[in-house]
Amino acid sequence: VSPELRKGPRGGGRDTERIVRHTNGAEIDEFAKKVGVNTPLDARQNPVELRAHRDAFCEVIREHNARGASARSWTVQFLMRRCAYHMLDHAWELEDKDLSSGT
Repeated sequence: VSPELRKGPRGGGRDTERIVRHTNGAEIDEFAKKVGVNTPLDARQNPVELRAHRDAFCEVIREHNARGASARSWTVQFLMRRCAYHMLDHAWELEDKDLSSGT
């Protein structure tokens, strides 16, 4: 995906880096906290720290699911759907606005 994206109403003119930073930040600062994973927000900019965060997030989700525990006010299943949908929605945004596709 090109670093610069086609401008338009969706996303407020963000570039690729800002969208990736937003999606990783939401995972760290909103979704993972619902199951008690507290990772510093700066981890979204470091691939090694982001990988460690995701490993911890997946492990805790497995533990919660095995125990039947909730993710605060959400079920673990809803948390996973919401997290996946958020990433997918922004992946579609990147695809739609990619300048390197020739469209």
